[in-house]
Amino acid sequence: MPRVGHLALVLALALTACGAPTPEQSARETRALAALDWSCSTAPIGQRYDAAETRKTIGAGWDAIRQNRPMDAVELLVTAKEYGIPMQGAYWGLAVAVHMLDASLTQVRACFDRAIAFDDSQAGLFSDYARVLEERRLPSEALEKAKTALAIDPDHVEALIAAGRAEMQLGNEAAANAYAARVQALRN
Repeated sequence: MPRVGHLALVLALALTACGAPTPEQSARETRALAALDWSCSTAPIGQRYDAAETRKTIGAGWDAIRQNRPMDAVELLVTAKEYGIPMQGAYWGLAVAVHMLDASLTQVRACFDRAIAFDDSQAGLFSDYARVLEERRLPSEALEKAKTALAIDPDHVEALIAAGRAEMQLGNEAAANAYAARVQALRN
């Protein structure tokens, strides 16, 4: 499928999830998706070098993710990249937001991979990657990412949950129960 067709498909999925948009929202979402497709590839970083504004915009992008506004998150996180200070949080957030928009696994992986390239010592990053893979019914890959997170932080609750869910999808009930017991012990 040509790239333009793929963007149209992603946009259609996003619009279905968000309801009927106004013409202004449609134009904004089209721009955000086009920027996303460019952003998570090997596109260069912007030239405006403003660390404070980058952090602020990344924070606003993550707020939009928590508020279930993935299109706003994409727009904010792509904008953060344009401030020119490469930060892991922008790519990490883009990975989560594009997953929320049902973008292709290739796009999601590209964003996660760029985030990992910045810093591969964040348990939360690998835990989110595991959750996304588990939600996409890729339990073996999800388990691998969850185990990477647990190697960084053995008590990372979200990674334990992701590992347990992946084990359950793989039919390993005993292993899933062991992860569940660790979560329960940490929560008590």
